[in-house]
Amino acid sequence: MIDNGVSTAPTTECRITNNIATTCTLESTSFPLGTNGLVSFSWNVQWSDGTAQTRTQDGASTSFSFTWTCGGPASSDAGTAQPLAVTLTVTDTSGNTTTVASGSGSQPPLFLRLFKC
Repeated sequence: MIDNGVSTAPTTECRITNNIATTCTLESTSFPLGTNGLVSFSWNVQWSDGTAQTRTQDGASTSFSFTWTCGGPASSDAGTAQPLAVTLTVTDTSGNTTTVASGSGSQPPLFLRLFKC
């Protein structure tokens, strides 16, 4: 994940600090095995800021960006860490799929840090 407002380096948290909207970007590092190419990336992202939030994207893009605004009910001056559940299903040219989830296997847990405006 990349928090464009903080750095272009990968991180495990995105800091929601801007009252216009903070953009968090997820990047797939998937690579094909053998001669098959990767053709589809299905993203599902969930978190809570007082109510459950879900964002999804299906298509050929290896990245997925979403925005959120500071000051929600779960925010605090210190920045409340909320788990960010990310699931990515990748499909290759033969129709084979694999699914990974944040905080599972070798994938690190991800967080949104929710700040008051």
